[in-house]
Parts: sequence; C-alpha cells; structure tokens
Amino acid sequence: MAEKQNAKTFEQNMTELDKIVQSLESGAITLDESLKQYEKGVALIRACHQQLDFVKRKLEVLSGLDENGNAITQPMEDEVLDNEQKVKARSARRGYKKTATDDPQQPSDGGGLFD
Repeated sequence: MAEKQNAKTFEQNMTELDKIVQSLESGAITLDESLKQYEKGVALIRACHQQLDFVKRKLEVLSGLDENGNAITQPMEDEVLDNEQKVKARSARRGYKKTATDDPQQPSDGGGLFD
C-alpha cells in the first residue's frame, strides 16, 4: 500500500488527505471507519514527507554566475541557519561587501541622519 501511495503525486496525496480530514471532522463515519481513515491519513502524511525530503535533496541554490553568465549552483545545505548567517550567505552570493557603516555595532562618524 505504501508503494501505491509513493506512486501518487504530492498533490494527489494532499487531496486525498484533505478528503480524509473532512470526513473525520464531519463526524458522519463510525469509530472503526474513523480509525481506518486516520491510519490512512498518517500513511499519506509519511508519503508526503518522503516526497518533500526527496525534492529538498534535489534543490539547488543559485550561488552566482560564471564568466559566461551561466548559473553556478550548489547543493542545498541541510543545516539550519540563523538570520545573521542567512544574510551573510545571501550577501556573499550577491557579491555584497560589508562596510563599517553597515554594522550597527560600530560607532558612527556622526554623518548619519540621527547622529
């Protein structure tokens, strides 16, 4: 049965899962049927997670352009980045160079709007 669910598209699994949720929420089915539907829903959720994991591994992040203007890609990293790390990675991909005025921790030279 799991093989059959994996053969379905993610969207088909989600549609079927939505129907199961609606039937469970309606309360119109018996307890035994509710349990069967719940178990089927759990299997569908697992299939969806497997599909998402597979797609996630295939994703690539644009890391820049080569001298011919072609996209340079790198595999998506599984690590979780905090906001500061994301900004640094994004800036590095864009070729942005941080200056002293970009750092709020650095004292200003007094030429700013609020200095």
